[in-house]
Amino acid sequence: MHDTLPLLRTTDFPPQHRRGLTTLQVNLGGYRCNQSCLHCHVNAGPKRT
Repeated sequence: MHDTLPLLRTTDFPPQHRRGLTTLQVNLGGYRCNQSCLHCHVNAGPKRT
């Protein structure tokens, strides 16, 4: 395997900065969710029977 760290240090790519946390998603299990997403692959929305 080649050492790539020296290549990363000499790049002219602009530095990346993170913004503050705005969304926290927690999986509680049991296929329960308070959102009604059309793309949900487990049908975990509030109208699940």
